[in-house]
Amino acid sequence: MKLALGGTRWIACMVGVLAACGARTELEPGVPPPLDAGIRLDASLDGGRDGGPDIRPDASFDAGRDAGRDVGPDEPDAPIVGGACARDEDCSVGACRRDGRAAPMDLEPLPLVCGDLDMAAGDGAFCDTAADCDRGICALAGTCLEPCVADADCSGGFVCRPVYALTSVSSAQPLRGCVAPQVLHDGVRSEELPVTRITRTGTLTTPGLPAAATFQLFRSDVVALQVQRVTDARGRTLFDFDTVLPGNTAPINPVVGFGTVLSMLTPNGSRPVEGVLSVEVRAFGAPTDVRGTRILGSAGSSRTLDLDLFYVGGGMLRPERDGSVPVRLLRALRDAERVLAPSRIRFGEIRQHVIPGILRGRYAFVESGLDGDPGELQELFALGAGSGRGSLPIFLVRDISGALGIAGDIPGAWMHPGEITNGIAISVDAIFEPDPLTPTFGVVLAHETGHYLGLFHSTEIDGTVLDPIADTPECGPERDTDGDGLLFEAECEGAGGDNFMFWAAQDDVMTAGQGTVAGRALLLR
Repeated sequence: MKLALGGTRWIACMVGVLAACGARTELEPGVPPPLDAGIRLDASLDGGRDGGPDIRPDASFDAGRDAGRDVGPDEPDAPIVGGACARDEDCSVGACRRDGRAAPMDLEPLPLVCGDLDMAAGDGAFCDTAADCDRGICALAGTCLEPCVADADCSGGFVCRPVYALTSVSSAQPLRGCVAPQVLHDGVRSEELPVTRITRTGTLTTPGLPAAATFQLFRSDVVALQVQRVTDARGRTLFDFDTVLPGNTAPINPVVGFGTVLSMLTPNGSRPVEGVLSVEVRAFGAPTDVRGTRILGSAGSSRTLDLDLFYVGGGMLRPERDGSVPVRLLRALRDAERVLAPSRIRFGEIRQHVIPGILRGRYAFVESGLDGDPGELQELFALGAGSGRGSLPIFLVRDISGALGIAGDIPGAWMHPGEITNGIAISVDAIFEPDPLTPTFGVVLAHETGHYLGLFHSTEIDGTVLDPIADTPECGPERDTDGDGLLFEAECEGAGGDNFMFWAAQDDVMTAGQGTVAGRALLLR
C-alpha cells in the first residue's frame, strides 16, 4: 500500500526506526545547465575528464517478459574435460567453469563442469556478457566470476557469496562466486575492528579516530542491532536514541543504527569528532558476534562519484541501442549534479546493468522496509555483488511501497559492493506520473544521493532535527500552524523548507555545510 500524506509520496531515507522522508518538488522552467557542459551520451558524465571507458550495457535489453528457457544461448565453446564441479578444487584437469552445452534456464542453478578456459578475460575483470570471461561466467553486476563453495576457495582477498550470472538476454542463474567484498581507491585504506560479543546489550569500542572523515561498518551474524548511544573518551554524548524527539537539539553525530549492518560516519556534522568512541548497542535476539571495518583517508581531489545503474523495469528505462544512457535518465543525472553543485561532486564513469527475466519481475515492485522489514530491499541491493568497484549503485524500479526513493543507510555501505545497505532505489514509475506535486527525477536522485553520502533530513516530518550541520535551517514543531503534526514547505518558509534534504522538499537548495559533508565522502575519487 502506498502511503499518501496530503497528496505526497514519501522519499524514504533509510530502513528502521528513524525512517521516512519525502519530497515533492518541481523544478522551475529554464533549469540552468550543469557545471560541466561536456557531458556526452557515449562517455562518463564528467565529460571524459577521467578518461573512463564509454558507457555500455552490461546485460540484456529485454523487458523481463520472456523468462525461462532461451533461444540462442551465449555458449562458451571450450572443450569439456571432466565432470560436474562447484570449485576448481573439484577438477583434476582444467578449471571449474560454466557448462556451455546447457541451454540457459532462468533462475535454475548454473551448470558447472571441469573444462579448459576460453581465451578471454580472467576472474575479477569487467564483463558485459559470458563470452567476455574465460570461465563463461559474468555476474549481473559486471565482473567475471570464479565458482566457489567457501571463502577458502577464493584468492586475492575475495570472498564466496551467492551471486547471479547473466546467461542470456533474458536469464540469470544463481551460483556461489568469488567477489571483492571491498574495493578502495588510492586515497583510502581499510582496517578490521575487534570482534565484540553482544548478548542483549553491549558496547562496541572503536580505536582512536582521526579528526578527518572516517567510515565504519558493523555487521552481526543474523541478529538486528540498534545503536542506543555514542559517547567519546571525554564522556561527551554524540548521539542518544532516547533524545531523538521533536523540539530537542540535534545530536552532534547522529546514527541511523538499526539492522544487521550498521554504518557510522564521523564527523557527519560541523563539530569535530575524534579519539576513542563507545557505541552502546542493543541486540534483538540471540547473542551475536559483531564484526567491524573502518575506512580512513580522504576523498579524491576531483570529487568524482562513479555510478552503477541497475535497470529493474522502472519507467521501462534501458540503455539506448548504442549503449548510451537513456536521454530522460541522463537529464535527471545532470539535474542531480546541478543540485549537488555546492559539494563540487561530479558523476564519473557509468556502468549499466539490465536485470533480466524473473528477477526483474520480482524486484520491479519492492517493499520499502518502512514497516521494519527491509528484506526485499536488501535482496535488491545484494544484486550489486560482483560490481568490482567503489561506486553508487542506483536501482531503477517501478514502484517502492510508500516511497519515491530510498537509501540503504546513512551513509550507505561505501565501497562494499553487494552489501545489503549499499545502494539507493528510485520509484521511477511514480516519478513519471503527471502530478504537479511530484518532485523531478533529478531532485529525487540528488536527495537519495545525499543520504547515501551521509546527509540527514534538514527537518523530519514531525519537527525532529537530526541534521548536525550548522548552516542547515531548522523547522521546529512550533511551526505546525494547522496542528496536524506534519510540517510542510509552507509552514517551513525561511526555515529550510526549500532545502533539498527537507523531508517534503519543494525546492533544491543545498547549503555550503551540506556540501562540505557530502564532498568529503571517502567514496569519492
